[in-house]
Amino acid sequence: MIKIFSLGLLSVLVLSSCSDTYHDVEIQNLAQQQVEDGIVISNDRSSGFYSNLHSVIKTTPRNLESSLKISKLDFELDKMKRIDSAIFNLNELIYQLKFDVLEKGGASPSLIKNKKKGRQKILKSDMGYRISSSYFQFDISNQSLTKSVDQLFFDGDKPTEAHKKIVNEWNKTIRILIEQTSYYRSRDKIYRAKLNFDQIPEVITDENFELVFGENVNVREDGQVIKDLLYVVYKKEFHPKRFDATLGMNQLFKNSNGREAYFMLTSLQNDLSKARALAFAHISSKVGGCDYGFDKIDVLVSGPTVARAGEQIELTVRIAAIDTYNQPQLEVDQEVNSITVEEGIGKVKTKIPSNLEKFKYSGTISIKNKSGVLKIIPWEREVQILP
Repeated sequence: MIKIFSLGLLSVLVLSSCSDTYHDVEIQNLAQQQVEDGIVISNDRSSGFYSNLHSVIKTTPRNLESSLKISKLDFELDKMKRIDSAIFNLNELIYQLKFDVLEKGGASPSLIKNKKKGRQKILKSDMGYRISSSYFQFDISNQSLTKSVDQLFFDGDKPTEAHKKIVNEWNKTIRILIEQTSYYRSRDKIYRAKLNFDQIPEVITDENFELVFGENVNVREDGQVIKDLLYVVYKKEFHPKRFDATLGMNQLFKNSNGREAYFMLTSLQNDLSKARALAFAHISSKVGGCDYGFDKIDVLVSGPTVARAGEQIELTVRIAAIDTYNQPQLEVDQEVNSITVEEGIGKVKTKIPSNLEKFKYSGTISIKNKSGVLKIIPWEREVQILP
């Protein structure tokens, strides 16, 4: 299960750095720089996933044998592009508001002009919706930004149109992130989560998962990552139905000066960058296991171990790719004598119960990909008990 908080960890850091406890502008500047560095790291990481997938498509031979592979690669790359498009549009709205915050907060006109001019150059040089790391670099350390910026967020007791627009676009982007990350085709079935804002609880469990994400989710493949994504980007203050009544951004921006509001907007962008990296890592992992490292190949053979003379049997033979440096975690639901995992293979030793004709063992085996996302796979094995 996973708990839903209204603010990400770095958002809390920014809130703390802007509180009355910290009057030192240098500390506030350090907090701002740390968050911007986090944005750059997440952005570079996710752009790496994009570039790698794009490179595989470019270098794959265009022939009949590769047509199915190219189709799958294009499908996954298109999902990245849709996510990038949504995040890019939302970031543009946030940047428009950041420039307004600089202006109202007391930044020098020359700084605002130079930042706008520099950012336009960056946008024109980018390919598609991929975002350059320098897109986020805004050095405001020499600006005081002490003036109130309440009027940008509130018109009396009501949110301004710019305020509403960011909240609406934020919720739209969350939907796209969840839907595209869980968009999965398997034979004749299409899986895709449909986020229900009215059903998001404090804690997401197996029991209420379907209420939140709908019934059309490949839980085994995508369940954990869409819960993690929701943790990163969902803000209770931005709930679409409660927003007008509760003034969603009230807790974040009410009575804030330019520097504090600017930090908050940067923190929102940091959450977007973290979500982008998480989504791209998961999408990449769907293509040829490219987000897992394997250094050993083994063979798994399964089938009956007892047969009569002349009886036809079937054996299943599989290739098993193993990462000897990244051991899986093996769990068994029943009581057993021992569980060991060596070189990627789990072994369970147990004593067969008496007075039964058959007994079923079950549990889960899980492994983390290179991005740290845990993939959990259930298993079971029924044993026929001979007298």
